[in-house]
Amino acid sequence: MEVVIERACGMDVHKDNITACIMTPEGKEIQTFSTKTVFLIQLVDWIKKNNCTHVAMESTSVYWKPMKAPPPRTILILFPDSSM
Repeated sequence: MEVVIERACGMDVHKDNITACIMTPEGKEIQTFSTKTVFLIQLVDWIKKNNCTHVAMESTSVYWKPMKAPPPRTILILFPDSSM
């Protein structure tokens, strides 16, 4: 199978935390971050440090909203659910 996206991050967003998994040619790394702003900035920095080009997230309810307007250090976030 041909690799289309070499460096990506998947996020599972909950009320109090976000679990993120980065997949790269070197392997995968999983980390959990609080949803407080300071930790969202750390999450974005971690994603950028790993040179991820795409981020996809899954969330229920309204917990995804803080990630719709990420801190100024922007990254591309894909919202698979078209109702977002």
